[in-house]
Amino acid sequence: MKVEIEIQAKIEEHQKNKELYVEWLCENKTEKQLTHLQNKIENLMVYEGVNETIQHRLNEMMKTLNRLKKIVNSLLLISRIENEQFSKLDIISPSELLEEVMEEISHRLEEKAIHFKMDISADITLKNLNRDLLFQLLYNLIN
Repeated sequence: MKVEIEIQAKIEEHQKNKELYVEWLCENKTEKQLTHLQNKIENLMVYEGVNETIQHRLNEMMKTLNRLKKIVNSLLLISRIENEQFSKLDIISPSELLEEVMEEISHRLEEKAIHFKMDISADITLKNLNRDLLFQLLYNLIN
């Protein structure tokens, strides 16, 4: 029984190390290659011999590359969340956090003439959460 528990613990440790290594590899190698590709596209864009059609294609490539970078960053964030790499020690006031989110997107609300009314008690607190992740969640949902 004890041997089985030790083996299971070793397997779990190995799996965790593997996940961290894959994340590190993805983050470092992928980001490095994307940045390298971005630099090459930028260099081509300023080259004098590039005609308007090629310039347009390079702009399209740059937009696609930027979307790809956002996807990679989102996947890395998901991986970090799944690997529980964020502390969950914060005590959060939902009303204060929502006010911060609304402040962050207030310019968009004004542009679209959207009014937001918050009806949440200031006495409520949430414990053992990660403030930054909760902020991002609310920001994404509301935005």
